[in-house]
Amino acid sequence: MNLDAKRVLSLPIHYRRTFLALLVLIAILLAAADLYFLGQNATPGSLQSSASQYIQSIVAAIIVALFTFALVAFFLPSDNTSHGLAHLSPTEITPAFEKQLEQARAWQYRGNFGRYLRGKVLPTLSSKTNMRISACIIDPRDKKLCEEHSRYRAQINGIDKGRTYTLQVVQYEVLTTILICAWYVSAKGASIDLYLTSVFDPVRTDASDKSMIVTVEDRRRPALLIDVEHFMYEHFSLQMSFAQRQGERVNLEILAYRANISELTEPDVSAFFSTIGMGEICRSVGEKELLAAINDVKNPYES
Repeated sequence: MNLDAKRVLSLPIHYRRTFLALLVLIAILLAAADLYFLGQNATPGSLQSSASQYIQSIVAAIIVALFTFALVAFFLPSDNTSHGLAHLSPTEITPAFEKQLEQARAWQYRGNFGRYLRGKVLPTLSSKTNMRISACIIDPRDKKLCEEHSRYRAQINGIDKGRTYTLQVVQYEVLTTILICAWYVSAKGASIDLYLTSVFDPVRTDASDKSMIVTVEDRRRPALLIDVEHFMYEHFSLQMSFAQRQGERVNLEILAYRANISELTEPDVSAFFSTIGMGEICRSVGEKELLAAINDVKNPYES
């Protein structure tokens, strides 16, 4: 059997596992067929004997191929172009995020709404000592941007496919994230730098101090895991840094202190957004609706 081990090694990990598991399964099935149906009753020179020898040859070839693959995999030097990069299949993305959060000592995010940020990252990381979080999301005051983003959302297979996106819905999502970030700063003493950008990006970047995961909104699409040692980590970090510099930092410290998020009131919400120049948007979206949203926050990718 001709098995190009280097070519197999270059496949995404889930394809490699499937391919190797298939080879092992074929070998087991052939060996079982030979043992129970052919080998026991075969007489020299018979058709059964010939078939048994042929099957044994195939099984032996598969075993040699697997041994060759293991040997080459052990001694083959890493390709510098892929070292530190990992292709994540859709089923591997959530576990990769869990591991990334568990090991994180700092967090950076660049995206659009920040729903994963508010639903998973902040509850997980805000209580960690010396944890610093920075995020860049779209500016809800930029109506043209929000309208363009609503049209984009209507074209993709997002986690909430079927939902109708409008200017107001986009602003509602962003204001919800801003308000939750402000509460974590006020009530939990969390260190959060939140920036607003006038450009939306279909690609989302979540980075800890150890790794970075680059995804798109459609979780049925694969993602890219970048180790901190890989040069692309620095490139994406630089991109996020300049997006923050060119954006506008939100003053999160002025939200009224409330020990529990459920204790925030409509006047609290109104006063906060009026102070940061978003009073009109807040009234359009509705203080009551925003309070309902922050009291029902959840991880959007949780199954």
